[in-house]
Amino acid sequence: LYYIYGAHNLLTTCHLSANILLEMNTKSFNLLLKEARLGSQKEIEQLLALD
Repeated sequence: LYYIYGAHNLLTTCHLSANILLEMNTKSFNLLLKEARLGSQKEIEQLLALD
């Protein structure tokens, strides 16, 4: 019984940290996307300025 309880706790902990990781990844991914968009906008503006 104790073994099953321990395994359940482990699973719950893993699940929680997976969710936290996922949330962090989503946030940093969104930041990366924003930076990429800003970067490409600047690059496009620079290219247009060259013409």
